[in-house]
Amino acid sequence: ASDTLEAWHFPVGERIEYSVTWGGARIGKSVMRLEAIDTIAGVPAYRASLETEGGPPFYRLHDKLTSWIQPDPFASLRFDQRLRQGGYHRDRRHVMDLEALTYTRYDLRDGRFVENDDERDVPIPAGALDDVSYFYFARLSKLEVGARYEYDRYFKEDGNPVVLEVLRRERIRVPAGTFNTIVVRPIIKTGGIFAEGGEAESLGVFANPGSPRWSPDGRHLAVTSDRGGSLNVWLVPLDGGDAMQLTRLGQAYEPRWSPDGSTILFQGLRADGVRGVYRVPAAGGQPTLLT
Repeated sequence: ASDTLEAWHFPVGERIEYSVTWGGARIGKSVMRLEAIDTIAGVPAYRASLETEGGPPFYRLHDKLTSWIQPDPFASLRFDQRLRQGGYHRDRRHVMDLEALTYTRYDLRDGRFVENDDERDVPIPAGALDDVSYFYFARLSKLEVGARYEYDRYFKEDGNPVVLEVLRRERIRVPAGTFNTIVVRPIIKTGGIFAEGGEAESLGVFANPGSPRWSPDGRHLAVTSDRGGSLNVWLVPLDGGDAMQLTRLGQAYEPRWSPDGSTILFQGLRADGVRGVYRVPAAGGQPTLLT
């Protein structure tokens, strides 16, 4: 991909901390770190991570996303996800082949990463990026207040386009000094706190594409939690009301909203061992097995 970006100028050891708020209350923090320079398949790459910890009392999370970034030409070489969300745990690795323009996913099983047959040699766009590398891509881009930018470089096709809405300039004071910044609203179609319909603002942090997921109208959050004793999908109203357990299966996870917000799709496992994709009304009701 041909880039018109500034040259990479971020030092190893850089650390940026963000507050995570919900309803005006601070419920956690996210920390972006530029950890080291590693070598991936013979190519030097910056290792950058985004670690988020916190959540409301009944739904704690501790996620870490790590990206290995090739600065010139700008692209992701590898992307790791370590998700701990309520009772939901997931460890995945995505390895990019920038010559073949494909990626392959590996899942952590019994202490080692094993290739996933369903995501092997999947096509990616030239200059493919992930959640963390998009953060640095935005910092190196020339952004104008009031503009809206769309990029088709997310490594998974269903995540495109990634949208950046540049909202305003803001002067912030931190222990390291006073800085002029721009405030952006990132929108990643694959979900997370920056999914479409949300009101999240950031100086550049992008969230992971897993659960929790905003409703299209931005009024509810679908989350996976073991609050009821087993892993199931819950609906959390963002006006401060009570959470509602939406599913009561042996397991239910990875919720996805329908475009109109009337139903939620999820991966599920019934007590009788039937596993597949289910659909449930967002207002509550009996799940229907689709596949």
